[in-house]
Amino acid sequence: MQMSVVEAWIEGPLKRFVDDAGAELALLLHPSGQVLAQHGFAREVDVMTACALAAGIQASSAELGRQLD
Repeated sequence: MQMSVVEAWIEGPLKRFVDDAGAELALLLHPSGQVLAQHGFAREVDVMTACALAAGIQASSAELGRQLD
C-alpha cells in the first residue's frame, strides 16, 4: 500500500497505527482539512473528498458546540 507523509516524523507512528489497527485506509488531518499523511488511497481525488468531508464535519461540530455553549 502507498503511504505519503508531509513530515518524515509522521511516517513511523502512522505505520504502527495502520499495522496495529489493520486499517486499509488512513488519513491524518489538520483541523483545517490539510492532509498531513495518508495511507492506502489509490486516487488523489479520494483523499481530497475525504478531507473535505472531515473538514465539514469538524466545522459543523465546532459551530454546534459553540451554539450550545
